[in-house]
Amino acid sequence: MYDIKRRDKKVFMRELFRFGRVFMALVAVMVVAMTGLAMPWPIIGGAAIAWIVYGAYAASVRKRFVNRKFQLLWDACKDRLERFHDAMAESSKSGVPELQDLPKSVDRIGETLYVALRRADIVMDEVATSEGWLMATKSGGGPISPDQKAQELYRLADKNIAEYRQNYQGVIAGVQRTEAQAAVFTTTLDTLRMRMLGHRLISAGPEVEHTEFMQAMTEAKMQLDAIDKALDELELTPFPGLGSSPPPIPEAAKEQMREKDQD
Repeated sequence: MYDIKRRDKKVFMRELFRFGRVFMALVAVMVVAMTGLAMPWPIIGGAAIAWIVYGAYAASVRKRFVNRKFQLLWDACKDRLERFHDAMAESSKSGVPELQDLPKSVDRIGETLYVALRRADIVMDEVATSEGWLMATKSGGGPISPDQKAQELYRLADKNIAEYRQNYQGVIAGVQRTEAQAAVFTTTLDTLRMRMLGHRLISAGPEVEHTEFMQAMTEAKMQLDAIDKALDELELTPFPGLGSSPPPIPEAAKEQMREKDQD
């Protein structure tokens, strides 16, 4: 479980003690003092501290995402949420009672999606830090050797590489599912918004129009429920399937260790 709050606090503290920010605050205090304004020093110092804290917090919020891709995904989701609420404010004037609970569901899914994107962002950052270029060099098939024991060891290495790739793909799959959920979320809200706009602006038979509109709303709710369920089931673990007990030692490795002990 990745502690998002702890990471946010780390980013905030880094911004709070950034040299440029503290230096500018000190310069501002000196300028105020040199101008001879009749202000008590506690007020000047308090204002400088408040300016530093507020600036650090605002900067840390903008830097919470490490990878720009996930920042853009969340920006798109946030933009759709704002547009959806604007559309809801206009549609509420038409008095459709079936839409009253929809904003709460959308906001709840948006909050869950934000947490999932933050976790995916942290996972990708840790994978890049841990593996870097290493994944690209993982290729199986050792050199051909007439020695049987050497071939046995190369087969063991190939098995390890296959397990490495499986664990790696397990991590990436969780991240990709999160990205896909963000895409479904934004497109669903786009569809909802246009349906509500059409319901308000297009003049057609009231009864038929209302029936089609409610069918579209029901379909959109089903998509939102599917997103909500998928996000609840989504688990981002660095090594999926890795239990508390160590994996069994392959027979080839056991034989190698016995030969080493005999030597």
